[in-house]
This record gives sequence, structure tokens and C-alpha cells, in this order.
Amino acid sequence: MDQRGIQYVLRDYGRIPLTLDETIELIGSRKPKDSINVRSPTFRSLKIDLDVLDDATVTELMQENQNIIQRPVLVAGTNRIAGFDCDVYETIGDHRNT
Repeated sequence: MDQRGIQYVLRDYGRIPLTLDETIELIGSRKPKDSINVRSPTFRSLKIDLDVLDDATVTELMQENQNIIQRPVLVAGTNRIAGFDCDVYETIGDHRNT
């Protein structure tokens, strides 16, 4: 993003935890389950079956255990991009005003 001149704000939620409202905002219109890194050691240690949890419970789980949130998450207008995807990042400048 630096190379493309795209301004951004970096949020290290390991050092500055997200509030519940910020977690909800980060999820956006996606399903909360789609925002979880099911391969993370923290998630695996919780031994949770996501299929039996409703969205509100998953959101609270994410807020309480922020290491399970898929990273990085880019917020561009109303778009949320979770996980690293170079091809998608190449187009991010096209969505600056969406």
C-alpha cells in the first residue's frame, strides 16, 4: 500500500484490543465465522465447534480472544478483506471512495 500511495492506519489489536463495537465493525457485513482463523493455535486450544454457535456468540468469542481473528484485515469503505491476498491488495486503491 505504501508503494501505491494508499493511506492507512495500522491497528495492532494485540497491543490495543478491540472493543465489542469495533469487533462488530471489523466484521462488517460478513459472517463472523468467516473472520476466524481456525488454524490459529488459540482457536484450536479452545476446542470450539463453530457450527453450533450463533453469530452473536462468535462475535463475543472474537472480541474475547482476538488472536483468533484472521489477519490482516483491511477496511476500505464498506469492504472488509481478511487474510493476505496480493491480487486483492493490488485493486485496493480502486476502492478508496467506496
